[in-house]
Amino acid sequence: MSHWNALHDKDTATRLAWGEMLLRWHRSHGARVPEWQCAGCEGPIGGLPTLHLSDGNRVHLDTLDYLIGYGARWRGAAMDALAIMGLEPPAGEGKP
Repeated sequence: MSHWNALHDKDTATRLAWGEMLLRWHRSHGARVPEWQCAGCEGPIGGLPTLHLSDGNRVHLDTLDYLIGYGARWRGAAMDALAIMGLEPPAGEGKP
């Protein structure tokens, strides 16, 4: 967190550090769906336009609901995993 403290107040630095921990957990341990499957709705991609995500997953692009839902699921999974390790989110950073 000292990295974030150099440029931000303590509350902001704490939230940024928490977000970085979530992302690091997700990139190392998060679910990866098959290339043919939408990570948001879990249905087949088919011939529909998709958004390729930095974690290797894809979501349908016809509505942002799939992207938002997927983001909420992976952040929730990461929060659960960090909680098992005894880490708690900063105030205001509860489960999505």
